[in-house]
Amino acid sequence: MPVSRASRRFLASLFLIGWVTGAPAQELPFTHFTPDHNPEILTSASVQTIYQDRLSFVWLGFYSSGLARYDGASIESYSTVDGLPDQTIREVMEDRTGRLWVGCDTGLVVSERPLADYQTGQRVRFVSRIAETEILQTRIRRLNLVNDNFGWLWAGTTGDGLIGYRFEASGRMRVARVSTAPSEGQPEEMVSALTSLSNGQFLAALNTGRVLVFESTEQGLELRETLTAGEQLPQATTVILYESSDGVLWGGTSAGAIWRMAPETGRAEIVNQNLSSLVVSIIEGSDGMLWIGSLGSGVIRLDPGDPSGARHITRDNGLLGETLWKIAIDHEGNLWFGQNGGLSRLRANYRAFTNYTEISLPDAGAFAVLPDVDSGWIWLGTGGGITIIRNGHETRTISSDDGLSDNSVYAITKDGAGRIWLGTVGGIDVISPRGTSVPGGSLAVRELSLFDQSVTSSSYDFTVAYAAHRLDLRPSDDDAGRLESIWVAGNSGISAFVGDRRVDFGIASGLPGTGATNVALDDADFLWVGTSDAGILRSREPITQQVLNRILAGRSRAAADSTIFDPVWNKSTGAPTNGVRNLRWVDGRLWIGTSAGLVVAENDPFRVETIFDARNGLGGDVIVGTVVSREDGLLWVSQNDGLAAVDIGSRTVVKRVDKGRGLLENEAWAYGPLAEARGEIYFATAKGLCIYRPSFDHRNEVPPILRLRRAEYREEIDGANEIAIEYAALSFANETRRL
Repeated sequence: MPVSRASRRFLASLFLIGWVTGAPAQELPFTHFTPDHNPEILTSASVQTIYQDRLSFVWLGFYSSGLARYDGASIESYSTVDGLPDQTIREVMEDRTGRLWVGCDTGLVVSERPLADYQTGQRVRFVSRIAETEILQTRIRRLNLVNDNFGWLWAGTTGDGLIGYRFEASGRMRVARVSTAPSEGQPEEMVSALTSLSNGQFLAALNTGRVLVFESTEQGLELRETLTAGEQLPQATTVILYESSDGVLWGGTSAGAIWRMAPETGRAEIVNQNLSSLVVSIIEGSDGMLWIGSLGSGVIRLDPGDPSGARHITRDNGLLGETLWKIAIDHEGNLWFGQNGGLSRLRANYRAFTNYTEISLPDAGAFAVLPDVDSGWIWLGTGGGITIIRNGHETRTISSDDGLSDNSVYAITKDGAGRIWLGTVGGIDVISPRGTSVPGGSLAVRELSLFDQSVTSSSYDFTVAYAAHRLDLRPSDDDAGRLESIWVAGNSGISAFVGDRRVDFGIASGLPGTGATNVALDDADFLWVGTSDAGILRSREPITQQVLNRILAGRSRAAADSTIFDPVWNKSTGAPTNGVRNLRWVDGRLWIGTSAGLVVAENDPFRVETIFDARNGLGGDVIVGTVVSREDGLLWVSQNDGLAAVDIGSRTVVKRVDKGRGLLENEAWAYGPLAEARGEIYFATAKGLCIYRPSFDHRNEVPPILRLRRAEYREEIDGANEIAIEYAALSFANETRRL
């Protein structure tokens, strides 16, 4: 029976204080490499620099742990034994001849030969002297190794100005020096950063706030202009310079400000001040966005066309740490982030994925999801209650402490009045917005405040709900109109709610003792029932309002006491399994999610037409959820190996998405983990919620570059010949699918 009005007031005073609030952020789909989880790749948690050479190998420079070359599968480490002057690496750069230069805390070295000249399996050797010329043996700071347009590699120093090196075709190395002193006889000013522009200019930012503008020439650099702080530049010292693809000059200051040079005035204008610490890296992504890293306050992602909409990215968005050293982009468009904490990678298709994990959720184990298009809220069923996400960064969680039937929420649906129905392990709960009635038959009612709105939460008896669906029923066989009803399937069987009335279906109605896992209504209004151990059942007659009224017989709640459902498909009649987790009626066919694949069947008579499983491209065999996208009409399938998209008309698998491509997790736990809104696929996983946007998931068209690691030939005594070849397919977009 419903509780009294006085009881409602008493419960409200209790449950209004039990809310868990938070301020999560949308998380980017980073792939992380740390010494704890990837010791074969990272020997230090402080990644100082990242560089991809022309052969496509990625070089990583560490604090105190030397240099490493990564091919997407294995790491090759370099130390002082290989010619490095010390173990702290600040910069790595390849010159026009293909030689690799490495800047360390105690000096600069270069590979003995161009990288392409090293034989298969041969390690790179670094030297600090070419013939009689000793290379710079003082500290090389970050941002202080840059190539100009004439083949010179320039090193900025702390007190020796600029020093340039260039290898000629003969192998001879030329050296040039350029002063950074304000005038003759004065000491050299320390170089903070260097950059080379597409128009042939070369810029050097100094620690005094000045920026020297040079013209690159065959002979070296010629000074053309000096920009000063407080005049052409911001008052704070400029510590980094970068030219975007449209030829615009950008800079960052020691105070964290980002500026852009206005072509019409020749003066820098500050466009963003979200960062509060020194700017250390600026790079343009493949999508045209600028990524700007700082030494202590995270990253800014900035649209050059609209800097006001910049996004501030921190640990809350998935970074390992907020002290950045380097952001780099590889040939495939993947972004790499060197941080104190490790290395992170963001694939070129990152905009296709948004995650909510343990970083932003009270409980990351998610079972079911419902994106509410009307309110813009996301309802996420977890092991810690129902979490509601608003505006992408605000959450509220209702748990058993607030009166929820149970913390494990397995099923979510919404009715026409805007009420949210929750199926939990311990019962059914309904969240009713202000102005809507509370369904009758509740065990308890609570008044709650959800964000800035008043809602009512009511509870109803049930045991372990697996699925909840809104089904619109005809009043009778002869009536074409429709009446809304809510159906919940679970261990208790099935319960149908129509207004304030309820009909329960259990063993007496023909269901097995283990209840039901899912339901679906076909075009003729027959109700199909999936079970965990008895296959599929179907109602003997169309389920209409008239049929429910017959069972109710004037009562507000009644249980069916005669057979309503008959077995249709199970192992005894040819089914590969009795375990059915998901049912969906689409395009005149019943799509059945089983533990042995996805089955498509016609209903009258029942006949299996198609079976999708791992053998024909589905991915995994255990089907947990399905949803149809209103954007492209594809049926998206959750199985134990990610997501797959099936073209309903052609009955073919047309796309697969898994962790290797950017998905948060491959496996889903419960019976309704998929939902769709505006073409976006919402996927509840064991690690949290992943929102997938297929329209942003562009195929990587860059073919892997094959590099030999080892080649051995052996001739046996008996005349048999054997050759062993080990190679790497250099692709970093998806290492799980390397050749």
